[in-house]
Amino acid sequence: RESAPSTGDIDVDFRDLARRLPTLLDAWCVRRVQSICDDAGAVVVLSTSWRVLGLDVVRPILRDAGLTADVVDKIGREGGGRSRGMAIRAWVGYHRDVADGGAWVALDDRRDVYEDLGALHCVMTDDARGITDDDARAAVLLLGGEVSQ
Repeated sequence: RESAPSTGDIDVDFRDLARRLPTLLDAWCVRRVQSICDDAGAVVVLSTSWRVLGLDVVRPILRDAGLTADVVDKIGREGGGRSRGMAIRAWVGYHRDVADGGAWVALDDRRDVYEDLGALHCVMTDDARGITDDDARAAVLLLGGEVSQ
């Protein structure tokens, strides 16, 4: 009978993740996020697991990848240990100044996030394809922007 691994068996090297992060970014997906921000006047709030690296590490990596939009914050513990979708919803509740007029959208490939947030606030992406042109258009429309050609 095997025993479950102890927490001492888990080793995460965040410095290594920070070094590898630029190679994990898809240039087309970054361009699509930038187009969402441009077309809808949006800013970026990180809910990805990359947020553990901190904004000071992630911002320059995203900037070097071509994202010039403001990365204003990251989702923290607002959800009180609940799901990521509920943490996003809680963050929006605490930061109404950023979610101006109730217009906000999450781009996520996790079904539970989509189920927590619903179709008015979440665009479900495909983890194998990343953010597509259709996803970007849907996000802009949900944010009340006009899709550029």
